[in-house]
Amino acid sequence: RMSAAKRAKLLTDGLLGAFVVSALFFTATGSAMSIRSPLECAQDGFSPIRFIIIGLASALLVKLPLGVVTIAHLRSFIHEEHWGPETKEGQLRHWRCLDLLFWVCGLLYSGACLFYLILFLANLNEADHWKW
Repeated sequence: RMSAAKRAKLLTDGLLGAFVVSALFFTATGSAMSIRSPLECAQDGFSPIRFIIIGLASALLVKLPLGVVTIAHLRSFIHEEHWGPETKEGQLRHWRCLDLLFWVCGLLYSGACLFYLILFLANLNEADHWKW
């Protein structure tokens, strides 16, 4: 079983990742204008269905790598013919290394997502603030 802290971390990473993918999409398509863009360039049309589809697609896209991480950290009973202290310590050390890798990579990922989102939101034009 996975600990509650790891499940909470994966949930948080899923949300942050979906926000980042949505922000990347809006930046690439020109839907989110930069603060340096003139207000005349703003798009007048507002399609809530488009926003919903982009949000759902972003969430699904982020679920794929998080699913791989989840599967990689599932643990089960280990049946060893000759179970000794060295074998036990080796397995525990392996699990601790995987835990450390999970937390280090997870915190770096969360930090990068937050950094991108802060930059994205700080760079939005006033005409697009209401979308976010």
